Amino acid sequence: MAYFKINGVDYSRYVNKLNVQTNHIYNARTNASGNKSVKLINSKKIITVGIIPLDAEANKNLVAALNTFKMTVDFLDPATGQLGRATCIVPKNAIEYYTIQADKVQTKAYTLTFEEL
Repeated sequence: MAYFKINGVDYSRYVNKLNVQTNHIYNARTNASGNKSVKLINSKKIITVGIIPLDAEANKNLVAALNTFKMTVDFLDPATGQLGRATCIVPKNAIEYYTIQADKVQTKAYTLTFEEL
C-alpha cells in the first residue's frame, strides 16, 4: 500500500516512521467578564517522515524530489485512513553518510519534516 508520495512518486518503501500532526491557527480573546472566545482560522499539517538508510541512487532520487522546495505530498491521513494531500515545503534537511567507499555509498537513517503551506 502506498502511504507516502512526493509529487506523485511513491517513496513508501523508504519510510520507517510517519507522524502526522495538526496545528490549529486561531484567535483567542478574553472579554471583560473573563470569558474566553476562540475562533478557529485554519488548520495545517506537519508531516514527519523517518527515512531508512539509503544507497546512493535511492538517496539521489529522494533529494531531487526535495529540491523542488514546494511539493505535493500524499500521506496516510489518520482522520480518514485514506491518502490525504497537502502542498508542503521542507524548510531544512540534513543527510549524514554512513559509509563512503568506492563501490558503496550509504546514508544513515534520517528524518524529514514537511510543513503544509
